[in-house]
Amino acid sequence: AMGKMTNSINDQLSTDLASFLTSLNTELISQLTDGSLDLTSYQSVVESELQALEADHISIHREVIQDDVQCLKQEVDKCEATLGNLQETLLGFSADLSGLSGDIQHLQNQSLAMALQLSNRTKAEAAL
Repeated sequence: AMGKMTNSINDQLSTDLASFLTSLNTELISQLTDGSLDLTSYQSVVESELQALEADHISIHREVIQDDVQCLKQEVDKCEATLGNLQETLLGFSADLSGLSGDIQHLQNQSLAMALQLSNRTKAEAAL
């Protein structure tokens, strides 16, 4: 949506510039022909118009950037929330693995104790 808005603004600026140049050329040719063109005063008119256009362009650009920055901030906030949830899940998974590790250690110890008991019974039966 932002790209479409930027293209629309750029198209409008291009159209305005082309229109300005077309009317300017006709007016300049007329003034140059009859000798009524004062280049010094025309320079100050052009400078003031350029400053006004520059200010307008900066204002439009700031609005577009502000929208883009706001959209980017929302996306970053969503990513941070997702990463927070993922971190919680991984911490839970880590705790579960730690618990399972303890259970496995306990079962191994029981298995060793049972194997020792079986070995002792087998030796006792053989001795009888």
